[in-house]
Amino acid sequence: MIYISFGTVLKKPKLFHNCIEALKDSPFEVIMSVGDEKNVTLFQNTPEHFHIKASVPQLEVLQNTDVFITHGGMNSVSESIYFEVPMVLMPQHSEQNLVARRARETGVGLRPDSVKPKDIRIAVERVLENKEQYKKNLRMIADSFRTAGGPEKAADKIEEVIDQL
Repeated sequence: MIYISFGTVLKKPKLFHNCIEALKDSPFEVIMSVGDEKNVTLFQNTPEHFHIKASVPQLEVLQNTDVFITHGGMNSVSESIYFEVPMVLMPQHSEQNLVARRARETGVGLRPDSVKPKDIRIAVERVLENKEQYKKNLRMIADSFRTAGGPEKAADKIEEVIDQL
């Protein structure tokens, strides 16, 4: 399955249309979260393997996803890493560009050469062709997430720093 979401803030129908064009002949089921019920109506006559939704339970969807096409927001990327899902990152603004670059450097995702359908399709194909290597890289980072201690450890660390002020 391929999951597409560009976050909750910025919604650019053109990006979604480019993804549809890129994946119209894909053998994968595609779930596309477009952020708003009115946006769902912008995507008529899509191929049958596309499921267009205003929103989806992202954590559940990621657990059954082969490739996540994302804007590269930190929450989405962290969740994708946690569930060991390789990414195609299409950043929309500055910090997402940095996240996309870091995802590429760590081997957990890549950024297409452009947002044209051809380049999106090529990026998805590259990720799928190298899925085992991406999974290996993702697993290493995901394991560090799981052993970091969670919110309790973070709270302890914050209190420790406050106590030193």
